Amino acid sequence: MIASIQMVHILCLACVFALGLALALKLAGGGFDSESLDSLGRRFVPAIWIFVALLLVTGSLLIIAEPIRSLPKPVFYIKMALVALAVSMTSAIAAWARRAQRSGATAPVNKAVAVVYMLVWCSIIVAGRMIAYY
Repeated sequence: MIASIQMVHILCLACVFALGLALALKLAGGGFDSESLDSLGRRFVPAIWIFVALLLVTGSLLIIAEPIRSLPKPVFYIKMALVALAVSMTSAIAAWARRAQRSGATAPVNKAVAVVYMLVWCSIIVAGRMIAYY
């Protein structure tokens, strides 16, 4: 049963990462040339929220099943802080995407935010793996 929950957790993380990558690439001024940031945000951000909710459910189930595996480890709390940051950044990017239609240009700050956003998600993935070892 735990393996099935882990599989769903990892698949949801992969989906969030892929959707976030597409959104970050568009925010940085690349990818999906035929679609605006606003349009991409309207399509992808709701899916990101669904997968994040599933991640929270499956993650909670994994902690309930094996609390000693995660809770005493500092890297678990680092991962949770990164998840909170990623959720905040997703909310901010969704708001920027709604306003992007009016501004038009890709500002350098957008590229920096896009890079940080993807680094946060990469760090969440690494931290998740590190829980097993530290």
